[in-house]
Amino acid sequence: MAMELLDTAALAVFFGCVVTYAAALRFILQRPDRAKRGLLSIFYARWVERVANPEDSILAVQTMRNLIMSVTFLSSAMLILLGVLIRSPEGLSDLMTFTAETTEAAHYKMLLLFSVLLFSLSMFLLSLRQMVRFSILIGIPRESIWRATGGRCDVDASDLRTTTFLKATNRFTFGIRGIYYGVAVMLWFISPLAFMGASIIITALLIAHHDIRAPCPERPPV
Repeated sequence: MAMELLDTAALAVFFGCVVTYAAALRFILQRPDRAKRGLLSIFYARWVERVANPEDSILAVQTMRNLIMSVTFLSSAMLILLGVLIRSPEGLSDLMTFTAETTEAAHYKMLLLFSVLLFSLSMFLLSLRQMVRFSILIGIPRESIWRATGGRCDVDASDLRTTTFLKATNRFTFGIRGIYYGVAVMLWFISPLAFMGASIIITALLIAHHDIRAPCPERPPV
């Protein structure tokens, strides 16, 4: 009973950390001048404006090739790991024989780990879709888009490219964060305290030092 209560508390802490970070990240994406992650979005938008010029198209092609290769590698790794978890009846509990787990508790942990990894895979695939779309849009001038719509729809090619690239980078970020929290879930197979501590540490690092940290005050973000 004591172990069940500890598992429940650790799970509650995990979901609390995820909700806290997700709420903070959503606020920052809406107010890009308030934190480091939002500042990066501003820089990404400036980069898109630069590579939209025909003379810088080679830079865009090379950068997108590297990004697409990275996302493809991570997506393949997630697919392989999910396949291993599906094929193994007990999943990680087969490998971690030093843990004293009931079958029911192990199944709940496996379900949470599978859900987190599936979320990461979905974000990587959506990011890859946006990157491929951006690779096509980067070579289409605004005049061509205007003619394609017959002048009935005033589509801003620059805004369309920027929005597409930012969607790709944001979803890539979500996928990476899913991997971070997936590592915390893996520690649940070792100890609920390790699971709880990893969830708190990962969230604190992401908020205080990585994404939500305020930009340097002596350097204006815009």
